This record gives sequence, structure tokens and C-alpha cells, in this order.
Amino acid sequence: MSDEAKSWISSWSVQIFFVLMAVVVFYFMTAGFIWGFFNEYGSVSLRDSVFAPAAQITKRSMWYAEYTDWQKLWWLKNIPR
Repeated sequence: MSDEAKSWISSWSVQIFFVLMAVVVFYFMTAGFIWGFFNEYGSVSLRDSVFAPAAQITKRSMWYAEYTDWQKLWWLKNIPR
């Protein structure tokens, strides 16, 4: 690896960016797991506190990924072109 690339990767701003991205990804993964677990087993206190917003986003994106009946997705057919 060249010295230029090493200096770019070792800069503080780049390292902070990667750490923040790792924290965000870990937060969303944990939130989705906790939301599903507590939804299944009935406890809502932890589920509805810190993890609720990220878990809702995770749950919604998983629903879109699993939803395959394209005829019912009327908004997909009616996108203005």
C-alpha cells in the first residue's frame, strides 16, 4: 500500500467515520433482533424504549424484502415518469 493510502486511512476523520458507521450498523442489527424477540415473547418495556425507531425501520425494510406479491404494490406501478 502506498504512503498516500496509508495517510488517508490513518487520518482521524476517516477513522471516526468508520467507527460511527460500525456503531450505527450494530445498533440497527441489535434493534431488529430485540424488537423481534420481545414482540414474540411479550415484553414491551425494553422494546418500546431505546430500540423502537431503529427496529421499526428494520422491520419495514424486511417486510419489503419478503413481500413478493407485486400486483398489490400499486404505488410501484403508479410511479410518475
